[in-house]
Amino acid sequence: DRSRAQSAEEVALRVMEAAKRGEYLATTDIGSFILSVLGRGILPADSLGRALCELLCMVPMRIVSFYWFSYATRLLQRPKSH
Repeated sequence: DRSRAQSAEEVALRVMEAAKRGEYLATTDIGSFILSVLGRGILPADSLGRALCELLCMVPMRIVSFYWFSYATRLLQRPKSH
Protein backbone atom coordinates (compact mmCIF):
# COMPACT_ATOMS: atom_id res chain seq x y z
CA ASP A 1 0.00 0.00 0.00
CA ARG A 2 1.90 3.06 -1.25
CA SER A 3 -0.55 5.51 0.32
CA ARG A 4 1.27 5.17 3.65
CA ALA A 5 4.77 5.32 2.16
CA GLN A 6 6.93 8.31 2.97
CA SER A 7 7.83 10.64 0.15
CA ALA A 8 11.43 10.87 -1.00
CA GLU A 9 11.46 14.52 0.14
CA GLU A 10 10.35 13.58 3.67
CA VAL A 11 13.02 10.88 3.97
CA ALA A 12 15.71 13.20 2.59
CA LEU A 13 14.71 15.95 5.04
CA ARG A 14 14.92 13.59 8.03
CA VAL A 15 18.26 12.18 6.90
CA MET A 16 19.70 15.68 6.45
CA GLU A 17 18.41 16.76 9.89
CA ALA A 18 20.05 13.71 11.49
CA ALA A 19 23.32 14.39 9.68
CA LYS A 20 23.31 17.99 10.91
CA ARG A 21 22.94 16.68 14.48
CA GLY A 22 25.93 14.38 13.90
CA GLU A 23 23.92 11.18 14.12
CA TYR A 24 25.32 8.10 12.41
CA LEU A 25 21.96 6.57 11.50
CA ALA A 26 18.74 8.32 10.56
CA THR A 27 15.40 6.70 11.23
CA THR A 28 12.25 7.91 9.54
CA ASP A 29 9.61 5.53 10.91
CA ILE A 30 9.23 2.52 13.18
CA GLY A 31 10.45 0.13 10.49
CA SER A 32 13.69 2.01 9.95
CA PHE A 33 14.16 2.30 13.73
CA ILE A 34 13.85 -1.48 14.13
CA LEU A 35 16.30 -2.08 11.28
CA SER A 36 18.77 0.42 12.73
CA VAL A 37 18.63 -1.22 16.17
CA LEU A 38 19.09 -4.71 14.75
CA GLY A 39 21.83 -3.66 12.34
CA ARG A 40 23.69 -1.07 14.39
CA GLY A 41 26.65 -3.28 15.13
CA ILE A 42 29.48 -1.38 16.78
CA LEU A 43 28.46 2.14 15.72
CA PRO A 44 28.54 4.49 18.69
CA ALA A 45 25.25 5.49 20.26
CA ASP A 46 24.12 9.06 19.63
CA SER A 47 22.91 9.51 23.20
CA LEU A 48 22.54 7.63 26.47
CA GLY A 49 18.77 7.51 26.00
CA ARG A 50 19.08 5.93 22.57
CA ALA A 51 21.69 3.47 23.85
CA LEU A 52 19.35 2.38 26.66
CA CYS A 53 16.42 2.10 24.28
CA GLU A 54 18.50 -0.05 21.92
CA LEU A 55 19.68 -2.18 24.82
CA LEU A 56 16.11 -2.85 25.96
CA CYS A 57 14.78 -3.39 22.42
CA MET A 58 17.55 -5.50 20.89
CA VAL A 59 16.71 -8.91 22.37
CA PRO A 60 12.91 -8.73 21.94
CA MET A 61 13.30 -7.43 18.38
CA ARG A 62 15.79 -10.16 17.55
CA ILE A 63 13.42 -12.83 18.88
CA VAL A 64 10.57 -11.39 16.82
CA SER A 65 12.82 -11.32 13.73
CA PHE A 66 13.57 -15.05 14.11
CA TYR A 67 9.86 -15.83 14.13
CA TRP A 68 9.15 -13.40 11.29
CA PHE A 69 11.82 -14.85 8.98
CA SER A 70 10.74 -18.39 9.84
CA TYR A 71 7.15 -17.51 8.94
CA ALA A 72 8.21 -15.73 5.73
CA THR A 73 10.36 -18.70 4.68
CA ARG A 74 7.47 -21.12 5.21
CA LEU A 75 5.18 -18.84 3.23
CA LEU A 76 7.61 -18.64 0.33
CA GLN A 77 8.17 -22.40 0.29
CA ARG A 78 4.44 -23.19 0.29
CA PRO A 79 3.27 -24.64 -3.01
CA LYS A 80 1.33 -22.15 -5.10
CA SER A 81 -2.32 -22.94 -5.58
CA HIS A 82 -3.78 -22.16 -8.99
